[in-house]
Amino acid sequence: MLGKAIQFPEVLKPAVDHIFSQKKFTLKLLPGDTEAVKELITQLIREGVVYIDEP
Repeated sequence: MLGKAIQFPEVLKPAVDHIFSQKKFTLKLLPGDTEAVKELITQLIREGVVYIDEP
């Protein structure tokens, strides 16, 4: 992600901190408003920061 920046509301900082402190995570376990967190994850996937690991 070198050279890229993603902006997000301060209220999503706990979810972002959780995402980047784990190798794997589930949406259900992320703190914060579910809809806002879904939008954040969608943006992170679109930007190539995270990906979906299928079992």
